[in-house]
Amino acid sequence: METQTRESAVIYQAIRTLEGEGFEVRRALPTANVSAVGPFILLDHIGPFSAPPGQAKGTGFHPHAGMETITYLLEGQNRHQDNLGNDEEVEAYEAQWMRAGGGIIHKEGPSAEMFRTGGSIHGVQLWLNMPEKTKHDAPVYQSVTRDEIPQITLAEGVAARVLIGDFAGETGPIETGGEPILAHIASDGAQTITLPKFDREAAVYIMSGGAVIKGKKDHPISEGRWIHLPAAFPSLSLELAPNTDLIVFGGAPIDAPIVRHGPFVMSTEQEMRDVITAYQNGQGGFAPVM
Repeated sequence: METQTRESAVIYQAIRTLEGEGFEVRRALPTANVSAVGPFILLDHIGPFSAPPGQAKGTGFHPHAGMETITYLLEGQNRHQDNLGNDEEVEAYEAQWMRAGGGIIHKEGPSAEMFRTGGSIHGVQLWLNMPEKTKHDAPVYQSVTRDEIPQITLAEGVAARVLIGDFAGETGPIETGGEPILAHIASDGAQTITLPKFDREAAVYIMSGGAVIKGKKDHPISEGRWIHLPAAFPSLSLELAPNTDLIVFGGAPIDAPIVRHGPFVMSTEQEMRDVITAYQNGQGGFAPVM
């Protein structure tokens, strides 16, 4: 579902779907009309939901190639394991970034403690396309703690945490291609903010709470909906409700076509056939998990 706000801005509704071992996500990107926002090619909103003891779910081991993932939490814990030997957990206001490159096998899910005791989870996972010349680079994994994520005050009771790129005078700790931006904005009380004007395509996704897009005609936007903003869009004013969390993301498009098949994102059909064959044969970055 989409709603036109002005001539060049559109509001979309995320759709509900199942992932991994059967947990529900709200998939905002891609849509039938939008395959990417700059380099970002997928946005899954995880939760918020609570899992009883022994019932928290994850993904199980699975492959990726030709793309990057970033997982960011507002609540709960997430454990990442991969065939490079990485095994790390993050908590609220922390992130996990993975460059799949030529191939990697990993799994994500609740921490051992969260699986044992149960608990709540709330976060997002985004995928980014990779430049064609780097799609076969060696895989890399990085955990980012809350102390490593710069925070800036946008207005009284409104803070922005910058994960990727330059936003409101701060630079995020995660470095990637396509000059993207990714920031989490949280409001304690009702407040109006004006986002900086971007020279690249961008989007605003509401994770919790709600906002009103201010203009000649106001447009409310609630949890699970997002605003698609083209590169030429002027600065955006939002009246935030109390306890609102949103993410701002976007950037320049990647110089590579998007050929998708499940967890693989390549540039040509031949590349896709090659990477599927490599995975089936356990070659390259798809060596079995030890």
